[in-house]
Amino acid sequence: MNNITVSAVLVSIAWVLTAALASGQDGEAPRRFSFSVAPRFGMIYGQAEEIVYPHNTPGKYLSQLLWDMKPLWYGGARLDFAYRNPAASWGFQGDLLVKGGIPGLTGRMEDQDWQNTGNDKLTDYSIHDNQTLAFWWIESSAGIFIPIQTRYTLRLSVGASFMRFSFSAVDGYGTYSWDDPPWAKRPFSGEVIGYTQNWLTIAPGIAFDARFLERFTAGLSFQISPFIWCGDEDRHVITGAKFRDYTRWGLFLEPGGALTFSFNQRFAVTMDIAWRFITGAKGEAYKASIHSEAFSDAGDAGTGLSIMDAGLMFQIRF
Repeated sequence: MNNITVSAVLVSIAWVLTAALASGQDGEAPRRFSFSVAPRFGMIYGQAEEIVYPHNTPGKYLSQLLWDMKPLWYGGARLDFAYRNPAASWGFQGDLLVKGGIPGLTGRMEDQDWQNTGNDKLTDYSIHDNQTLAFWWIESSAGIFIPIQTRYTLRLSVGASFMRFSFSAVDGYGTYSWDDPPWAKRPFSGEVIGYTQNWLTIAPGIAFDARFLERFTAGLSFQISPFIWCGDEDRHVITGAKFRDYTRWGLFLEPGGALTFSFNQRFAVTMDIAWRFITGAKGEAYKASIHSEAFSDAGDAGTGLSIMDAGLMFQIRF
């Protein structure tokens, strides 16, 4: 229902802006700019990562949690504003994209701990069903495109992206090195861990488009940036503890590709795929009781993300 509402709002905005951009009288010169709206449907496939770094243990991590989105389905819409004829001369382009996920089971959550002070052997392991409760992805970019002959276009842009994931790890089992016998399975029932991750990234991008067979356009794109911020909250229902982490910087990468078929000047369909990879974001962790806001220092934390995003868009140009 939320996805349908978002799409309806964006379509309404499209019609309003179209009226504003339209020529007032017959016989006026054609508009130099075009506006388009594109409902989008797609799939996310990958993992979100939560890391706790050790202070006095020899392992690489003290704890690592991996949250599956395998797959996570979504719906949304994209708005574009651009120069009408990119092959004629350079011009401006801007876009806004909104995606909303469909809640449900999206795979597993794995929780691993290395609690030994004398070695780096795994001491705790648990696996649970991962319920994705909410997913929002909002991004916008602006830049210029530069025609190269009549069939090729180079685009330079800067984009900002906000992503919010909310998960619940339920049921499953855990194994622990100190059990009798060691590593015996301990079953869980109901919610075990709740996790929310919020990402903000800013990245420059470059893209190259090539038109062929008159109606087809193929594109390649790439973004890279160190400008990463993440705030997350981890709620451990069984132990009654919660953690908040504030991480930043690191490496953001996103290569992508797209193929567009234009039925005519007004209607087109696009298939695209991109890989979003974020690593190296580190910062401070704070701990409190699950029912308290009195947080204390809990060391160093990290966050990561690795997801494939494949989608289908139906574009209407005005």
